[in-house]
Amino acid sequence: MAPLLKLPMLYLVAPVWAYMGWERYGWKALKTFPYLAMLAGILLLTAAWYHYAKTAPVPVLPLSTRNHLDNLRPVLTFGLWRNHFISRLPELCFTYPGLLLAALGVRALRRENKLRFWGMWFAATAIYIVLLGQYGLIHRYTNCRSRRSPRC
Repeated sequence: MAPLLKLPMLYLVAPVWAYMGWERYGWKALKTFPYLAMLAGILLLTAAWYHYAKTAPVPVLPLSTRNHLDNLRPVLTFGLWRNHFISRLPELCFTYPGLLLAALGVRALRRENKLRFWGMWFAATAIYIVLLGQYGLIHRYTNCRSRRSPRC
């Protein structure tokens, strides 16, 4: 449950929750108590984390609207898109041989008519990467601005 406490994880969890509910229940998902209770639990845990972050004795997160807008500013630049989708995703996440294996996997899933879930998951992940904004460009796990860093 720890990843569910972070708002960015909701960008990934909410689409999967919605897709799986739709696949299993259709419109009845909106009337299914266990399904809705799961969403309520996820949202309550996330709200509890952010309540703590706002009231903690030391600054935990930048939570102001201005901070969020400043963080999202790079979304409208080519640099963010190039950095994540042309450079990092193929080099660090998939690796180039991994891209070939991914293409073969997509082909197999398409043939078995099971591509929808994985396509939705990939779309949610891509949206999440974009919504990281400036944070995704400067976070030490996603960027190597200094070649002297042991992570580079």
